[in-house]
This record gives sequence, structure tokens and C-alpha cells, in this order.
Amino acid sequence: GCMAREGVRYATKIDDKLKESLEYYGFNPHDVIFQQDNDPKHTCKEVKEWLEEQDFRTMVWSA
Repeated sequence: GCMAREGVRYATKIDDKLKESLEYYGFNPHDVIFQQDNDPKHTCKEVKEWLEEQDFRTMVWSA
């Protein structure tokens, strides 16, 4: 996970739940564009690498 104000959590949360949620609702992960703000816990190196490894596309979001 990534270190954030709340501790090492965000990357663990998306790792555990994101694909499960997409499958539950019938979404193909390759058809999804992942949107998040520029909060450091969302844009840290580990999260970016994880999203790339999982083949998630991300939307560029201006701060």
C-alpha cells in the first residue's frame, strides 16, 4: 500500500475490492476508465504501477 494521512490503506483497498466490485456489477475491467482526483494517496507510484499492471486506464484529472 501507500503511506497516506490515514496510513497504509488506499492501495490495499483497491487491490482487494475494485475488481470484485466491477465483476459484481458486470463491468469488464478493460472497458473501464478509472477516475480519481490528484490526492497523493491516489497518485503515488505504487498505486499508478498497480493500475498499470491491472490494465486499468485512468482519466487525466486537473488539480
